Amino acid sequence: MHVFLEKKTLQGRTHLEDAKPAGARLASFLEILHGLDGGSRTVWTDVRSAGDLEGADVYVVPTLIEPLPPEAVEAVDGFVARGGGLFLLSNHDPYHQHDGALARRFGVTLEKTFFRTPGGTTPLRDGDLHAHPLLAGGRDPVSVLVTNTTCSILSRIGRPLADLPRTMEDKSEGRSPEGRLFGLAVDGQQEAWKGRRGRMVAVADSGFLGDRESRKPGPGLIEEGDNRAFLRRAVRWLAGGGDAETK
Repeated sequence: MHVFLEKKTLQGRTHLEDAKPAGARLASFLEILHGLDGGSRTVWTDVRSAGDLEGADVYVVPTLIEPLPPEAVEAVDGFVARGGGLFLLSNHDPYHQHDGALARRFGVTLEKTFFRTPGGTTPLRDGDLHAHPLLAGGRDPVSVLVTNTTCSILSRIGRPLADLPRTMEDKSEGRSPEGRLFGLAVDGQQEAWKGRRGRMVAVADSGFLGDRESRKPGPGLIEEGDNRAFLRRAVRWLAGGGDAETK
């Protein structure tokens, strides 16, 4: 499996610019990728055209710090249409705005919100999580996800993975978390996917990827709850297997 990671992102640039030789921000996430299926190959990319995604199975976008140019959005759409997997991890207002144009291309809306739980991190469990192969069955089922601050997701397509808990408050627009999503998965089972053969997972918090040793741009959450298992299963599912445990 080949996983391409976008450089022009909040989490990617933080990792690549870290003073430590191997970086700190995404060290644990890269270990997860390298441990998948006998060792996945990871490539840092700066997508400008279709050629920049050649050979990729999954394209990971952890919060764009500048919008993708139109030709890059076309390239990502073509990649997903041919069967590739897009893992889009956004973040709270104002970070979500650059991810929004890419998300809209696939029928997903990222809202201008800044949800958080007063006093600390937020566990998502039980009634917050939905039934989906990405979360349940096989090895390492996901029973609790932990987030810190997020934007929110609205969509008429796809299947919800997790709702925003009622304990969260929007510090930007004052919106209620009810009816708003933390995570969403889309594949060819939806008619609105317009014939695309690939898959997409959208998550409202890119801090998911952060190593616990990294504090910039915020506390890393990869060791919290079942976040590690979620990331592992998400990449497997996006790579095109029949469920989260294949390929």
